[in-house]
Amino acid sequence: MGKIHITVGLSVATNGTPVTGETVQVTAYGPEGTSPVRVMATHEGALIPVLYEADLVVPTPGMWRFEVVVVGVGSADFYLDVVEPAPNWTLYGLIGVVVVVGGWELMVRAGRQPSRRQRRSPASSGETISVP
Repeated sequence: MGKIHITVGLSVATNGTPVTGETVQVTAYGPEGTSPVRVMATHEGALIPVLYEADLVVPTPGMWRFEVVVVGVGSADFYLDVVEPAPNWTLYGLIGVVVVVGGWELMVRAGRQPSRRQRRSPASSGETISVP
């Protein structure tokens, strides 16, 4: 179905100091009949080193519950309605514009060249050609 990226930030409740070095596990529970998807969130690849990052692949659309567990500390969860990806209309529109402009350019260039009937070789027009 698709990949979902989760970013987790942990901080001390009293002063907001970032917390690192914890074991963070993310589990996604899907609609009935789907198996849970579980991954570890790590600092590896994080844009900001104090954040924990995880990528999950969810196999089906529907309402998914995501549970974030900081081992030995606590947990939090949230729900996300996963839907089929929408077509990329911006990309399709851009391709359409390129095709139209490219076709127009070819037509303009083709109109500048004389047709075969208009082309004449110097020898067929009675001109003398001298070769050094």
